Parts: sequence; C-alpha cells; structure tokens
Amino acid sequence: MTLANGLLTPLKVARTIVCTQELLFNLGADGQALFNRELGGAIADAVDAAFLNLIVHTGITSNPSAGVTAVNAHHDLRTALLAVSTVGRARLYWVCSPDVASKASSLATTTGSNAFPEMTPTGGLLEGLTAVVGSGVPAGTAYLIDASGIAANGVTPSVDVSFEADIAMSDAPSMDPSVPTAAQMTSMFQTNSVALQATAWIGAETLRNNAVAVITGINWG
Repeated sequence: MTLANGLLTPLKVARTIVCTQELLFNLGADGQALFNRELGGAIADAVDAAFLNLIVHTGITSNPSAGVTAVNAHHDLRTALLAVSTVGRARLYWVCSPDVASKASSLATTTGSNAFPEMTPTGGLLEGLTAVVGSGVPAGTAYLIDASGIAANGVTPSVDVSFEADIAMSDAPSMDPSVPTAAQMTSMFQTNSVALQATAWIGAETLRNNAVAVITGINWG
C-alpha cells in the first residue's frame, strides 16, 4: 500500500435559463415543474461532463471502437475490461452516451439474436455490469469506471435569480469572458427578463490509472 496526501480541487459548474418576467410570474404549478426539470437536467448534464473530464487524463486507457458488428462490440467491451481492475473491492459501472445505449440495446448478432439482451436505451447491463446513460457523455463514447478507484465529492446545487445581470445569449460565446463588450451582452433589466442559474461545486480524480477505460468512436450496428 502506498499512502499519499491528496487534494480535490473544487470545480464550479453552472447552467442558466433566461425568460421574461411575465412568463416567470405567471407560471402555474405545471410550468414551475417544467422549469425545475429543465434547469435540473441542464446542471446534471454539466456535472456529468465535468466529472468525466476530471477523471480522464493521459494515463487512462482510451481505445477507438473496433467496428460496427456485435463481435466488434464485445471486443470493445473486453478491451476495456482488461484495462480496468476487476479484483478485490472493485465496483464496476459502464457510463454510456445515449446513442451508444440505443445501439447496444438494438444490436443484433449474425443469427439475429440480441447481442446485449439486458440492455435498454435508458440503461441496463453490459457484460453483466450495470450500465448507466448520461446525456453529458460525448456521442459515441462509453466509459468503464471502477468506483472504488475514484475520489469524488460535491455539494447540492444552488439556484440564484437575477433581474439585473448582463448575459451573453449564446451556448458557445466566442468572446473572451474576462473582457465582454456591451454589444455581446443582454441586460436582464433592460429586456424585462430574469436569469435562473443553477450552480454546483464538484471535485474528482482517479486514485489509480486502471480505474477508468474509455471507448471512443462507437457506431455499433
């Protein structure tokens, strides 16, 4: 056993929804539930993506998919299984993008049988291990994660409301966020709008390189 001090660096993750004040103040119960679901889903996707980015680094095994057939699919999963520790207190999970889950659940062998009969588009089992689906996972990608080899922590997301903020109304603004210009910003006050922002703080890192393996470019079927 090798002991060493470790420190999880906190990472801030945030997602924002903007709407008019009239819409927000006239929402019924169903409308409020919709906003809650959308904001919760947005921050969940962002946290998933941030977590996976934190635990994947140059020491982690990453391989492109071997091909489109069921045999290729089993080969992909076998390669990941051989790269990740499966002994002792290992707690193994597959984490798949939605398209990978859909392809795995409907992938047929040469005889027409289901290659992964216990897999569904929303999760299930791959090679006998629990597979979960995350919309924050890049398309065509699957991760095999040994949870016992991951150190992670986080806090419950908080929600802030602002009627005065200036916001760049773009999913991928090209400006330098440290030097925004007035022309690229939308004033919540001037447009009678309101910004709802969900913020989460997380930290994660791998305790050993054989705790994670990645399969990329999956296009089974």
